[in-house]
Order: sequence, then structure tokens, then C-alpha cells
Amino acid sequence: MDKLDLNLLRSLQVLLKTCNVTMAAKAQGVSQSAMSYNLARLRSHFGDELLTRQGAHMVMTPFAHGLVSPLDEVFASLEALAVKDQGLDLAQCRESFVIALPDIAEADFAPGLLALVRSEAPNMTLHFNPLGSIDVYDELDSGSIHFAIGAYLEGRVHHKRKLMFYEQFLCLYNPLFFDQNLPDDLEAWLALPHLVMQESKGEPDPLRRALGKTYKRLKVAATTSRLTLVPHLLKQASVVSTLPSSIAMRFAQEHGFKVAVPPVTLREVPVALVWHESFDKSPAHVWLRNAISSSFHPA
Repeated sequence: MDKLDLNLLRSLQVLLKTCNVTMAAKAQGVSQSAMSYNLARLRSHFGDELLTRQGAHMVMTPFAHGLVSPLDEVFASLEALAVKDQGLDLAQCRESFVIALPDIAEADFAPGLLALVRSEAPNMTLHFNPLGSIDVYDELDSGSIHFAIGAYLEGRVHHKRKLMFYEQFLCLYNPLFFDQNLPDDLEAWLALPHLVMQESKGEPDPLRRALGKTYKRLKVAATTSRLTLVPHLLKQASVVSTLPSSIAMRFAQEHGFKVAVPPVTLREVPVALVWHESFDKSPAHVWLRNAISSSFHPA
């Protein structure tokens, strides 16, 4: 059995966040063949496939899902030790940070982040601001915000970016209204009554992007841009909503709903953290960056 060193564990963390060997190799600065070899070693060590193919994409196995949180905690702790060496006293830190993020990310990870900050840095202040129609990079440049979370793959030369994971999608539904599991036949699935999430800035929703012309055959029962309304609607009406997997799993656990994999390939969405390079070495900023990363647990 292979021994696990930090480099191999880091490969595992990146593989689980990207669910893509090529992207993981690029993130770690190694060849694709080297990352494939690392994945083979990890599979042998854990006795689990870790990533399996589903259509055109790779998805985590249930065992791999259980490794995400411990891995994040391990590397966040290691990075926190490096910050501690710079003399940061978290108990006395009174800095204030503005985090711009979409409501889905706010509902999914903000409670855990706030709990962590209250425990480790009780005098630190967090401001959660909606993304809305702001220009994230201009806001970072002006200092109006310190972090932005979203699908940011590129920034300006003076911006830093950390890809946290690729968000997948799941169908969420109330088992009180659906006696059987959702159909895996596309035509039967299209005929289900759908509650469709509308995206901001005029962008098409994930279903419209994935289905293309087929979207016209989708039975749309209702649309909403308010994420907080979704569980209330599902409690009262027989509709299915396709959401990012992390928030779908959270709603399922909190409200007794069920989830299912949609019978169509939906484009995965990158979830990244961006900040201005002038804060790159600030101890409090570094600590909060690590705290943000460890608070995200994709489903």
C-alpha cells in the first residue's frame, strides 16, 4: 500500500475539487500523466474509485465525498500554522472584511464560516454583500470589497484567484408528491413540473444552457430568482427544482426532500475565491481565505 505524503494528499484535494484530471494537473503544475498516476495510487490506497465517470463528466463516489471536509481541515490547519508564525493573534484581531457572493453561496457556506470566525476570531467582523450587478474587479480595486465568490476563472493581473471546486447539479423534490424515484428517461423527466431558478444579469439558467432547443419541451410550472423561496414552494407544490448540488443536499437534509441526478448533462460551474494581490500576505486576510475555503463542502 502506498504511503500518503502531503503532495499526494494535495493531489487528492485538487482532484476532488475539480473532478477533472486535466484541471487538477494544471492546478498543481504537473503533467496529466503524473496526475493520472497519482489518482491510481490514491485509488489503490483507499480501495475506492474516488472518481467515477457519469456521462461526459467525473463525479465523486460516496466515499470520496466523505474525504472533502477532512482534507480541507488538514490543509487549512497547516496554512494556519504558517500564519501563526507571522504573529497573528486571532483573539485580538479586530479587522473587518466585506465578502461579495451570490445568495446560493451565502445560504450554503456563510453560516459555517460565521461560526468558525466567532470561535477563532471573535472580534473580527464579516459583511456579506450580494453580488448584484457590481463589477467585482472594480470593487476589489477600490477596496469596497475584500473577497468575491463566484464563477471567476480569470481576473486582472493584480488579482489573485483560488479555484475551490466545480459545482455539479441535482434535482430536488418532495417525496410526498412523487411516489417513485424521478424518471431517468429524458422525455418523462421533461414532462415533470419544474421550478426553474432564474440567474442574474440576464444569463440563462443551467437547464436552458444544458438542454438548448430541448428546453422548449420542458414543462415549466414556475420560475423564481429567490433561492430562499424554493423549499417553501416544494413543501406545498409537486414541482422539481434543479439546483447546485451543495444547496440541494442542504435543503434535502433540512426539509426532508430527496435528490436525484438529472438525466441530462449540465455544465459544471467553477466556484472560485478572488481577492486583490495587495492583501496577499496580510496575516488576517490569509487566515480568512483559508477559513472560507474550509467552509465550502461541495456535495
